[in-house]
Amino acid sequence: MKKSFYSIIISSLIFNSCGDFEHKNMTEGPSQNVQGDIGLSAPGDLGSINQGSFALNKMISNIGINIITPAVADFKNNAEKLNDKTQVYCQIAETLTTDETVMTVLRTELQQTWSQAMKSYHYLEAAKFGPVAYNEEELGLKLYSWPLTNACRVDLEVVKASSRANYKLRDNLNTRGLDALEGLFFVNEDSHSCPRANSRLTAWLAKPLSQKRVDRCKVMKVVAKDLLENAKTLNKSWDLRQDHFTIQLVKDKSQQELLDASRSVSQSLFYVEEVVKDTKIGKDAQSCTKLTEHVTNPTMAASSILENLKGFKDVFNGVNRTTAYNGFGYDDYLRSLGFEGVSSQINTATDTAIQNFSDLINAQTEISKQDICARFDDVREITNVLKGEFLLALGKDSAPGQSQGDMD
Repeated sequence: MKKSFYSIIISSLIFNSCGDFEHKNMTEGPSQNVQGDIGLSAPGDLGSINQGSFALNKMISNIGINIITPAVADFKNNAEKLNDKTQVYCQIAETLTTDETVMTVLRTELQQTWSQAMKSYHYLEAAKFGPVAYNEEELGLKLYSWPLTNACRVDLEVVKASSRANYKLRDNLNTRGLDALEGLFFVNEDSHSCPRANSRLTAWLAKPLSQKRVDRCKVMKVVAKDLLENAKTLNKSWDLRQDHFTIQLVKDKSQQELLDASRSVSQSLFYVEEVVKDTKIGKDAQSCTKLTEHVTNPTMAASSILENLKGFKDVFNGVNRTTAYNGFGYDDYLRSLGFEGVSSQINTATDTAIQNFSDLINAQTEISKQDICARFDDVREITNVLKGEFLLALGKDSAPGQSQGDMD
């Protein structure tokens, strides 16, 4: 009963505190001329959304304009580079060249470009709200369908494509997106990813390497182009001069609607608990026996978690990762309600986890799932505060239902 009473009091504070907190030490940032550039207006004046007293509409605007929008644009740009590299690689492969030096260089460039695109998407994963999450993450799963990933299914698509003049992408989520490209780019070129080879796959494996590259390219080119088109769709939804999703969240909204929007963002931050802690790392000893994500690339498995943590921290604090512009975030929201200590706890725990995963990746040694699992408690420190003091401050609706009261 005491917790319910506190929730009622805190909810009252949320509705009545929007003019009571002044953000200190703000600097000029990329949001300064937004209103003039796009001809739109919103509560709090988008031209100076991070000036003066804290308000929910300012925080939501800052998170959308200064963090998510540029991060989505960065991912779209990386998808463009990846598509370009794929087309160049396949253009050379389709000559049936046997110059392994050239093909090795091109394949390495392709893998590096994929890694950059993958990291930029992992950063976005930390706050999957809005268009990427609509219709049970329909668009998000087209971009990256893990844990539905099925590298064997992709190999079988290559075999199928090898006998067709024009390959068309299947609707299956696990044969498209970044995870499908991972299987195509990183598999041993003379091998496959299936538990066992059926007769058609066995026959295909007997082909010369140069021909196998041509066959893989039939799928690679289509998947890379599809990824780019979906990345453009996501970018259009956030772009300030196109659909501008941020303005849809704040323009002419009531205080209750702004509170609902704030909760949708805060609920997305629990990705660090529901997916990063419990699935990517694992919550029991059995989970630590093998990688669950990027199973052939332990460094990327660790980098995935690192980028998730960085994305979480930037959204929580309202900071742009490129410019370091510090606008209104949930740290300011908590401070405006008198819970600055909660903000400090979350940031301290997040900084520790980021540092420890960075050290693991930079150690230049082979990474195992056990190395990743050894950092489970680092992430749990974050999520325990999220599920405890954070929800006490902002109300239980600020978390997904399955995260409420689960203190593991």
